[in-house]
Amino acid sequence: ESVIQFDEGFNVITGESGSGKSLILKAIRFCLGQKVNKSFVGHWGTQAVVRMELQGDWPKDLLPELKSDSGRYIIHRVLREKSSQCF
Repeated sequence: ESVIQFDEGFNVITGESGSGKSLILKAIRFCLGQKVNKSFVGHWGTQAVVRMELQGDWPKDLLPELKSDSGRYIIHRVLREKSSQCF
């Protein structure tokens, strides 16, 4: 499990070629509902799991169907070879 915390304001992701910068962006887009190629699952398993925790009021602008009394949102999406689920 990897955790990335973005702070308010400007954030930068840097790294060498092949270190996973684009994969981070793909994972965020996947968690927010974008369709992905089944190759996203990879060669080492049968599923890909992405979990995002969002705080504040701005997630409602992206996903108006989200409900929260605390301003904390957790999105958990699972991609399998033949299906996808979002929680």
